Amino acid sequence: MESIIAHPRALTRTSGTWRPPSKKLPAVADCPPLTVSLQRLRLGHTAKDIIRTSGEIRQPAFLISARFSSPQGHPVEAEWAQGWVRALLSGAASFDIHELLGESSPTLCWVTNRHLEPLRSPGALFDAAHAA
Repeated sequence: MESIIAHPRALTRTSGTWRPPSKKLPAVADCPPLTVSLQRLRLGHTAKDIIRTSGEIRQPAFLISARFSSPQGHPVEAEWAQGWVRALLSGAASFDIHELLGESSPTLCWVTNRHLEPLRSPGALFDAAHAA
């Protein structure tokens, strides 16, 4: 998953034919096999300012989004998605993961610097995510 996030193809494009790269994840404990689609978006000046005024001293650069789905079409538990993201980011110091509510599958987001290191970000940044 780390290599997909860092890959240039994960950077969101405006083309109508672009689709985020995805990865099949194995079954682990009580979690069935899942598929995760990963995308990286550049942050705009407004989002960067909001993050900096919330106390983050490192320079924000990207928003990473991970959408989890079931290859069999079954509902995906949010706890399974959160477990995968926490495992992916386990070496990170202090950071925030945000879940986009109202999505058909669990979608988790976090902000990173240009080195793709997770940063702290206020939940209010995602309040209007459906309008973005």
